[in-house]
Amino acid sequence: KNFELSAIPPSLWWILGHNLLGVAAVPVVAKGSKEGGWLRKIERPSWNPPDWVFGPVWTFLYSSMGWAVSRIYYSSRPASVKNPLLALWGLHFALNLAWAPVFFGLQRFRPALIISCLMVLTLAVIIPLFYSVDASAGLILLPYLAWISFATVLNKTICKLNPTDENGYNNGMLQSQIQDLQEKAAKYAGL
Repeated sequence: KNFELSAIPPSLWWILGHNLLGVAAVPVVAKGSKEGGWLRKIERPSWNPPDWVFGPVWTFLYSSMGWAVSRIYYSSRPASVKNPLLALWGLHFALNLAWAPVFFGLQRFRPALIISCLMVLTLAVIIPLFYSVDASAGLILLPYLAWISFATVLNKTICKLNPTDENGYNNGMLQSQIQDLQEKAAKYAGL
């Protein structure tokens, strides 16, 4: 029997989309967090989760986000991306996607903290709004709120442990520059 795309549950497209967009940050995260990367050389709290936690957690969270958003999308009649809740979600999700390039790519811990705080704030507004339309859509976002609240505290702690000077420079930037120089030297030496 022929497979048809219309046979795929519509919510699966939302889940897939959220996961694919979330995965877009993996290269910048991987560069900083690899063995010998700058993230391993800065001060981090003892309660920083191990690396293996992040992949499964974010897969679950992005899937939950996609499922919740699909519930809101299909709750409007007719289903439309013009739903104001989806516009608010788009703002929140843009903040989510911006955080990793700012923290990992630019090593800008303070601006990343501001983004993280805005994520918590916007999600705290979104959850009750989603809940008022579809209770399960609001409830499924609670683990995400818990995680980004934890991540915000972690980001703030990293800011304290790696202070930024008056020129906006911090230890993460220094370690990233050292890592880049080491990689260039190894390439030049033919290693």
